[in-house]
Amino acid sequence: MSADIFISYARDDRAAAQRFAEAFSVAGFSVWWDVELRAGDSFDQRIETAIRDAKAVVVLWSEHSVQSRWVRAEANLGDRLKMLLPARIGPCELPILFELTHTVDLCHWDGSPANEGWRSLLAQARRVVQSREQKAPEASAQAGAAKSELPTAPPQVSRPRTNLPATLLPLFGREKERQALLEALDAHQVVTISGPGGVGKSRLAQAVAAAHIGQFDHGVWWVELASVGAGALVSDAIARAAGPILHGGTDNLVDQMRDLRLMLVIDNCEHVIDAAADIIAAITSAAPGVRILTTSQERLKLSAEHLFRLNPLSIDAEAGAEPSGALALFAARAKSVQAGFTLNSETILIAQQICRQLDGLPLAIELAAARLPVLGLRGLQERLHDRLRVLGNASRGAPARQRTLRAALEWSYALLTPAEKTLFARLGVFVSSFDLEAAERVCADDTLEAWEVVQLA
Repeated sequence: MSADIFISYARDDRAAAQRFAEAFSVAGFSVWWDVELRAGDSFDQRIETAIRDAKAVVVLWSEHSVQSRWVRAEANLGDRLKMLLPARIGPCELPILFELTHTVDLCHWDGSPANEGWRSLLAQARRVVQSREQKAPEASAQAGAAKSELPTAPPQVSRPRTNLPATLLPLFGREKERQALLEALDAHQVVTISGPGGVGKSRLAQAVAAAHIGQFDHGVWWVELASVGAGALVSDAIARAAGPILHGGTDNLVDQMRDLRLMLVIDNCEHVIDAAADIIAAITSAAPGVRILTTSQERLKLSAEHLFRLNPLSIDAEAGAEPSGALALFAARAKSVQAGFTLNSETILIAQQICRQLDGLPLAIELAAARLPVLGLRGLQERLHDRLRVLGNASRGAPARQRTLRAALEWSYALLTPAEKTLFARLGVFVSSFDLEAAERVCADDTLEAWEVVQLA
């Protein structure tokens, strides 16, 4: 039986969920919230059907539900169906995918119908339910043709099949990119996020991967290649990451995946690009049910590959809009090292200058914010002319190549061929942007022909 409101919550928040269910019922809504589920099928076809039949999904975020992959999967489906209504019922940091979604604060709600937050949520629910009712005939016609976004998990599985971290770092200013990548993965078997070191490829890839948890029968697996020193070990890294669903280890890796339906997210391919491209080509050719998202500073050059170029964060925000992605990231990192930091009419101008000097590069912005306790905002801005020395104070948990700006540059530079290093050095004469014609005129000589400049660019 369909209901107006589907309430998603963690088991530890059952009392709060009951309070919400009763309040929605009093307001005239039918509610789906308290079906006992067997261990291992917390998000099976039964749940998906209930969400699709509902007109709004109310997600109760708390310290318990943010740790629940099932709640996040329910919230993700509600978001995709454009009927998500999130409410915060306890202190917590929202999952990365839902930070940009307006969330009603009901941490201290006691059930009173006069509460401002509750009235806001109730008004949103009425709008969403009314909208869905108006679109019901069209939605009903499309439902038969739409494929299941979250297929039934095998009955023996008692938890999501993934090795992604339970809690991901927040994502700032990347919602458009995240949505574009979700659409690209629906249409292409291999998608590569390409961009310079420190631009945020890995973090965005994790956010996109997290959105697919529950959608692949055999899981979503993160494959880290940064520590892989030789191309021959790429297959081993993939086998280790997807070990829970592979029984033969690295033996016949491609054959083992032939009939599987899973997602591989292969991070940092650039230093083993040829080997990574070879194994990815073999997997996609033999296993049509495998989707692959990669991150790399250069493309794989595969016929099945869709290239997604990731640019630095935007710096300037539109008038009256929320802070730009670069400013939001800087402010968040600044608050983590200096509790009293806020963006106001004075600090926002300096912070914006800092982000502009750093070209909106996320890694550089994070490293800069870490210097605030020592240098202060204005002192930081004044010292960025010597940024390679200033930006060298990352957290101990960061990969070695991302602990300083110099280390990030050295990692990228080491990947260049001799001809690319020559071209790179000659391009250093330009103090701002330049076009291909100018690059050919300045960089070509007897040792580097003009056509090589075009090929290497």
